[in-house]
Amino acid sequence: MSDTHLLQGMDDRVFEELCQLIYHHSRICLTSEKKTFLSSRLDRHKRELQADNWGAYLDKLKRAPDLLEIENVIDLVSTNHTYFFREPSHFDRLSQDLLASLLKNQAQRRSPLQCWSVAASSGEEAFSLAITLAEYERAHGAVDWYVHATDISRRVLMKAQAHIYDIDQLNLPSTDLLTRYFQKGTGEYQGQCKVKHQLIQRVKFAHANVFQPTLPVPEHLHIIFCRNVLIYFDTPSRQLLITRLENMLEPGGLLLIGHTENLSSVSHKLQHLGGGIFRRPH
Repeated sequence: MSDTHLLQGMDDRVFEELCQLIYHHSRICLTSEKKTFLSSRLDRHKRELQADNWGAYLDKLKRAPDLLEIENVIDLVSTNHTYFFREPSHFDRLSQDLLASLLKNQAQRRSPLQCWSVAASSGEEAFSLAITLAEYERAHGAVDWYVHATDISRRVLMKAQAHIYDIDQLNLPSTDLLTRYFQKGTGEYQGQCKVKHQLIQRVKFAHANVFQPTLPVPEHLHIIFCRNVLIYFDTPSRQLLITRLENMLEPGGLLLIGHTENLSSVSHKLQHLGGGIFRRPH
């Protein structure tokens, strides 16, 4: 399908109003050069809603009786690119150094280690963190921990909550981890595997927008993965989010962002440990 067809009828006013609608409900910021991107992502949805043109499509979204269609739009413009142990140095540093100091403090408080995967997508990041914590527990003794995983997309959360992945896409750092934490499928599930119960019971998935007033995660957290999320927001939204995450961290808690991201455009009191890892001072 050509770009000319996709852009037909989407004038600047409609494009700007769609961007405002998306921003209002998600704070995802789309710039003017994203018109082709937006058109291609939403064209099928427009046809599903039986809208003859982009103006009619916008009108249907505005008049929808609930937020379901708006959520569909946000889902379609979100990029859910993820895989197991993405940016592996983060998991390595947790295992080799950072978890020891965190858990020492928690042992004194006798409270569980609470972690949050902010944009969990289909669950790979949350389960990578869970495997890292479980492996640390195997090596150093019992640890009480939980991973809370949220995403704005209900579609990818459904996949995450199924706990099933293609074996050839696991990208695990050690083959031992496959047999330890996954059950290989047979028959119609040949080539797939399911996360074992020992991890599933420690990982809790929930639908959430990081900017909503209340969140389905603990108020006080020790590790927050917010990787490759800031790139979707403008500076005021980044500031709002980082301030919120900083306040949710326990003293000594860790915030991890993507390797290509930085906090140079926002104010904060976090200590940069390098490689996209920040710590809230004690």
